[in-house]
Amino acid sequence: MRAELRIVAVATAAFCKYPLDDLVRDLRYGFRLARNAKLISIAVVLTLAVGIGINTGVFTLINGLVLRPRTDSDPATFSRLYAQYWLRGNPLELGGQFSVAAYHAVQRESQVLQELAAWRTDGVLIEEEATSSLALEISCNFFAVYGLTRPSLGRLFGPDDARRPQKNG
Repeated sequence: MRAELRIVAVATAAFCKYPLDDLVRDLRYGFRLARNAKLISIAVVLTLAVGIGINTGVFTLINGLVLRPRTDSDPATFSRLYAQYWLRGNPLELGGQFSVAAYHAVQRESQVLQELAAWRTDGVLIEEEATSSLALEISCNFFAVYGLTRPSLGRLFGPDDARRPQKNG
């Protein structure tokens, strides 16, 4: 008995006539395998659904809290200003913060801005604890500019809160 070796060559072009043929064939093969292994297929689909759901939820949370302006009024009308200070032709790295005098000058002289509010973060000690807490220092019109007009408890700052008391005498 003589063994014969037959080689069958299938010639395919380097570029298929229909490029999606391979994709369709692979998808059919994948669906056939999924139909045969139902438990693994269900586990894969559920894992993907939970992963996509968690990813969407986390992104929505970060988008709402960090990436978008925190306003209840019209967010498209908000702009954020950064100060750039120069010394002898070189920019100083001051984190874009305005001095109080520069803030008042911009607020007084601006013909484009309807309102201007200021804020900055700072570390503070509360009741002489060993660790500092993060505080947000704001201008008196901060809440009004952000569209927060009615607090759920207490009252908001107003322009009278920012005035210096007059000396009697």
